[in-house]
Amino acid sequence: MRKPRKLPGRPEGQSDARETILRVARDLFAEHGYAGTSFKMISEKVGVSNALLTYYFGSKERLHEEIYLQTAGKIGAMRLERLAAVTAAGGGLPELLASFVAPLQELVVTEEGEAFLRFQWRVESEPTELSYRLRHKAYDESTRAYAKAIRMARPELTEEACFARIACVVGATNYAISARHRLDILLPGLGQKDGTLQILKELEENAYKYFL
Repeated sequence: MRKPRKLPGRPEGQSDARETILRVARDLFAEHGYAGTSFKMISEKVGVSNALLTYYFGSKERLHEEIYLQTAGKIGAMRLERLAAVTAAGGGLPELLASFVAPLQELVVTEEGEAFLRFQWRVESEPTELSYRLRHKAYDESTRAYAKAIRMARPELTEEACFARIACVVGATNYAISARHRLDILLPGLGQKDGTLQILKELEENAYKYFL
């Protein structure tokens, strides 16, 4: 009787390889974009074979998606948690919009979070068939939940107007994390990260006014 074929297991001696690949690939994608980054570039940078990349992720598209959803999915989940807490506490528009921006503030002060946000900003400039799909998976649920809560607070606001204003807030947060806001140039002595945090702080405190 033929013995069943043994399926490949986790490569020996590579216990940290997967996380290293994710980290290095994230930074390469952020610098060179999706099209400009290859499995070969990633494998050479990490010091592993293309076969190992394929073993862990299957394809470049799946690797890119996992990097995005690994943190963007957490942002969406954090927003839903904050929204539930604000709703339970009877919070109004200021609290709703503050809870929408707050997760980004928490991320940008960490090295890993800042690196991811650079990667996410690069995704925004990718072809729509790539970027829209990722954003849909990571953010649509929380964005629709916020839109529903905002319209409950402002029932006279049309659905179109509500989503358009949310899009403006999202656009402002993306600009803040893009490292191209120039606030550090306009205000000499203010570091780039400090400038990013200042913009996010202003949004946290004042974005609700756009929905009045």
